[in-house]
Amino acid sequence: MERRSHLLGERLKHRRLELNLTQKELSEGICKQSQISRIENQNYDPSALILKKLSVRLNVSMDYFFNTKLEETDSVLKSFKKIADDALSQRDFSKLEYCLSLELNKKQKITLEEDLIYIEWIKAIVAFNVHKDIVKAIEMMEHLCKKLKTNDEYYLDFLNTLALFYFECDEIEKYKQLYKVLMEEIYKVDMSKQDNLHKVIKIRYNYARILVRNKVTKEALEEILETIDICKENSSIYLLADLYCLLANIGDNFLSDEDILMYYEQAKFLYKLLGNEKMYLRIQEYLSSRF
Repeated sequence: MERRSHLLGERLKHRRLELNLTQKELSEGICKQSQISRIENQNYDPSALILKKLSVRLNVSMDYFFNTKLEETDSVLKSFKKIADDALSQRDFSKLEYCLSLELNKKQKITLEEDLIYIEWIKAIVAFNVHKDIVKAIEMMEHLCKKLKTNDEYYLDFLNTLALFYFECDEIEKYKQLYKVLMEEIYKVDMSKQDNLHKVIKIRYNYARILVRNKVTKEALEEILETIDICKENSSIYLLADLYCLLANIGDNFLSDEDILMYYEQAKFLYKLLGNEKMYLRIQEYLSSRF
């Protein structure tokens, strides 16, 4: 029974995160949210009826939860990358750490060099943001960046991560040098490809965020508006909610309350659309206290 509960809890949580569902969303119309939590923590065995309904919502067979010989459909790194990218876009580093631990526990042999490098990149991000092992994280990223070529798939992502690490640690000169390279490289990118478009938006968003934190208002505003235009021109909502939040934040000194509220409402709508409940509720709470 203990083995059965362990397998059920692990697979239910993994599949829920893969589909980017909250416990509340998964439980709606089926059971209480607390029951989902207890199942995932291996403290509760649901009835056959509840389990059947959960399997339908998660789009898996009943066998998925208990068959130890069942080959996981999400055992390839491609699925992990999708989940990791979603966690990164939401800056949900706890979720990222959990997904990484699941992937490593599979103990499957990873042979592609790019996959091995990707895993190390995620490890560095978790080390920096979750474990606060700053020195180790920076050393890992510096080592990875030395191994990359400019045409490698994650070249810009890795440089962006390292630049952010430098900034957070007040290594301002190193940060400036690296961001100069990044801002030169993104103009060479073919934005007709979605992955490349997302890289450009992410890099420019992070640059704008740093300008806001440094109170470089004029340049930050230009960067935010230009990046929003890139999203609109390419029919993309990637990080658009974050950009509207940044715009509302920086506009505190020169925008009317009506305009600020409008940008926050746009961001809130997009977070809801994307299923980012944490950010949706955070904005809702802020707006309730301010307006």
